[in-house]
Amino acid sequence: FENGLYWLVNPQEYQGLLEAYTKGTILQDHPGLHVIARSAFGRLYVWEEKKGMSLELDFLQHQIYYMPKESVLNKTDEEAEMQKAFSSIENTSEVYDENHQPLFYRAVEEFGVLSQDDMYAFKTQLYMGGQNNIENLNKVNLFIHADIQRKITEPPVLII
Repeated sequence: FENGLYWLVNPQEYQGLLEAYTKGTILQDHPGLHVIARSAFGRLYVWEEKKGMSLELDFLQHQIYYMPKESVLNKTDEEAEMQKAFSSIENTSEVYDENHQPLFYRAVEEFGVLSQDDMYAFKTQLYMGGQNNIENLNKVNLFIHADIQRKITEPPVLII
């Protein structure tokens, strides 16, 4: 969607990555989690069965955002929650530079369109002191980038 700004994904293709990122956290062995979408900048959107959108893995910020949900959704509520989730995905997929200008279309122009396994990532991560600008951006394989980042340091789980 939006020329690759965000994508719907096959949850099975991301299950191993999801399990690796939640291992050793309060989310380890949490049942019913499925990656349903991702952004061009490596934000994974995770759906929890019968509860809705409850988790985001953010590879640019190297953080896990967890939104615990207590109530179980019925079929009607689940459809409304899905519509709300896709609206949220659309609104949170863009990344802005240090001057508050969107990076996506400049990244496409500079590095080309993403393939299904690619993402735009900072050469030097922001949490490691990298600059939030197009000069620090690059096109990388999402799965390899995520694996390297996780091995450098475990991402914190932020409960929001």
